[in-house]
Order: sequence, then C-alpha cells, then structure tokens
Amino acid sequence: MKIILVEKDDLVIEELFHVNWDNTLVFQKILTSPPSTSALGNSYNEIKPIIAPYRFRVSEDGNKIAILSNDPKYQSDKDHNMEFILYDLKSKKLSKTKLPLNESPVGKVEVIDFMIMDNGMFYLLDRVYINEKTNTDRLRLIQPDGIVVWEVKCNNADDATFQNGAFIGKCTGIVKITEKYLFVQSEEAGKTSVFKINVKTGNVEKWMSLDNKDLRVFIDDNLHVYYLSFIKEANNRAYTEYDPEFDKRNIQFVSPDIYPIVTFPVAMDNRRNIYCAEGFSLSCLEPALNLKWTLPINNIVIDSGNLFLSFYNESNSDLSIYEWTRGGVRSEITHINLSGGGAKLSRLLGLTKSGDFVIETFRQNNKLIESYNMSTGKLEELSKNRIFEFFHLQSADTWQIDKVGDIYLPVTSDEGLHIIKIYSGHLI
Repeated sequence: MKIILVEKDDLVIEELFHVNWDNTLVFQKILTSPPSTSALGNSYNEIKPIIAPYRFRVSEDGNKIAILSNDPKYQSDKDHNMEFILYDLKSKKLSKTKLPLNESPVGKVEVIDFMIMDNGMFYLLDRVYINEKTNTDRLRLIQPDGIVVWEVKCNNADDATFQNGAFIGKCTGIVKITEKYLFVQSEEAGKTSVFKINVKTGNVEKWMSLDNKDLRVFIDDNLHVYYLSFIKEANNRAYTEYDPEFDKRNIQFVSPDIYPIVTFPVAMDNRRNIYCAEGFSLSCLEPALNLKWTLPINNIVIDSGNLFLSFYNESNSDLSIYEWTRGGVRSEITHINLSGGGAKLSRLLGLTKSGDFVIETFRQNNKLIESYNMSTGKLEELSKNRIFEFFHLQSADTWQIDKVGDIYLPVTSDEGLHIIKIYSGHLI
C-alpha cells in the first residue's frame, strides 16, 4: 500500500537555511526566459521570467552544503567565474568559491556533477566545449579558496581506449567517495563504466564495466554495485546487485505495482533503500523492492518560519495544505475541494498579507489564480492589485538524500533560495 508520507505525525519538516538574492552578487538570482503561459510574480497578472533551478549537494555528514550559484547553463557570457556558495551548518558561516571560466580555448562549460566533502573541499565534474564537435570531460579536486589540487581529463572520442591517467567515455556523474577513492560513472561504446580515482593523486583506474547504457549506478560501502535497468528478453525492469570482485549478480524483477515508480532512481542510502523521483514526488523502495513510502509535494511556502506544503489528489479533486510550525512540528491540515469544475491540477502559490492562501488551478485549458478565504473557507477571485510572494519548489530530480535518508528540497522565492529538510526517526 502506498503511504502518503506527509500525513505521518512524526515527520519533521523545517527550513534548514536560506540565502537571499544580493545586489552585491554574493548570491545571484538567475532568470530564464518566461514560458508560453504567464509566470506569476508579486501581482498575479504580472508576467516575469522564471528563476532558474539551482543545483546543490549535501556532504555525507549533513553539515556542509554546496550550491552552484551561477550555473553556466543559464549564463551567456563566458568571461566570468563559476561560483559555488559553501554553507557550514554548524558554524552558520557562508563563503564563496570562484573558478574562472575564461580559460582558453573554451567555448562553453557544462557542469555534470559535484560533491562537497566534510572538510569543505569539493570535486567538480564538468564538460568543456572547445567547439561544436570537440569537447572533453574533466574532474577536479578544489579547495574552498578555489585552488585546484589536481585535475584529470577524459578522452571521450568514440574510438578511445583506456590508458592510466585519464578516463574515457561521456561522464554522467560522481557515484561514491571512500577514504581512498572517488568513483565516476561514464558511458562509452554502449556500455556503462565506472572509474576509480585516487583522492590524493588523481590517478585513474578502470574499475568495472556493464553491458548496459542509460543507467544510474549506486555503490555501497562493500563496493557492491546496484542499478535498475530494462531487460529486453524478460520485457521487464529489474533491480540488479553486482559484485565486481567475484563477477556475481543478484537480479530481482520489478512487480507491476511499482513499475511506474522505478524509471528515475536518484539516490541510495546506507541501508540500501532506493529513492526514485517522479515529477514532484519522491518514493522510497526497500532493497527487496517493497514500497516504503511516497512523498508527494507540489509546492512549499515559507512564512515567518512556518511551512505550508501542498499536494493535489487528482482522484478526489482535493488540494491538501499541510502546515508545519517553527521547529518542524505539524499543526494542521486544510482540505480545499475543487470538484465540479474539471480541475486537472492545483497547487499553493503563496500567502497574501492577510494570511489567505493563493491557489493556482488548471481547469480544462484555463489557469485560474484564486485566494482561499481562511475565514469563510471559500475560493474567491484574486484582486489584480493584491500582493503576494511567489514560491517555487524545484522538481524531485533536484532533491538531495543523504546517507541516513534525510531529504533536502530547494525552493526559490522573490527573496532567495531556501533549503528545506525533511526527516523522521522512522523514515528508514
């Protein structure tokens, strides 16, 4: 049975920290082009560009956060620095690491992945485009002051063969780090490979290869490999545990009830629970592929330390709004019935100054913005001059899960970027 996790009484949801947009460029607000439908700003009929998504990583101990504050994907000018905001949750200190992007001859840089360490150093995996046809991947160990300790480049030519000192293929992510090694995943010649890099020297070894591509690989502390894949002969998805040392596999086929969930695996914790993203929903599967819970949230609004989470139940045409008070304790739930009007989707957008909810609802081909009067319990037309702050929860594929299963969610607003933490003693 699917568990709607937001209904659990022991769930703690709190704002971990936030960083404000700053005109002095301590933390930049990056805007993308407006969509074909209007994007809401302070006034509901105001068309504004969308705030770009922000990628971040949490260290294994949960005490450090690194935020890519100016993703080159949304920057047209290459003559500037790539910047990371580093935040120490224990000392509450915020710092910035700058890396120059005006290296020659570089046309464009794409960040593939990064990982922050407990000591504040971090690994950066990026792709450097020399021109339209020539590019190379590189992995760097970087100090908090921006000094590069070592750099390893990747030969991603189609006919490349492995040589010690550089990995090959098209890199897809950083998989795991141990005391001695960092593991990087790549694709080459229709295969998925994992390379082992010495964390002190940057020396590269080819560790293992799988006859599959388009995989998301996870590695546990015993250096066993886990991945979900489609097996054509069985016409089914399967979850595989692979021991590279003895070349042994344990394959479990996916049952029909969880088949739609396992398409996008995003993380594995230290108990080998697998987390899968699906739009604005995160699901947790036990190693035996039993569904433990599903966390469905389509937006989060922050007000004076309180959090409001919204979830739309399509089968009931019901918008549920959960409130967590300062300190992470749930206080109440509001249910807004949207039946009778052909509602397809609804979410909480923000709060008015008088404390009423601002609701966005899609009915047929129309989008309605209304306020929910807390006194009367009715939806009302929102005045065009009524001011509210707009909040946007990034999709679940950007959420982060640490080794104990705590969840971190990024929310942008007109004020800045907020990182929300969700945890419970009974989650894992």
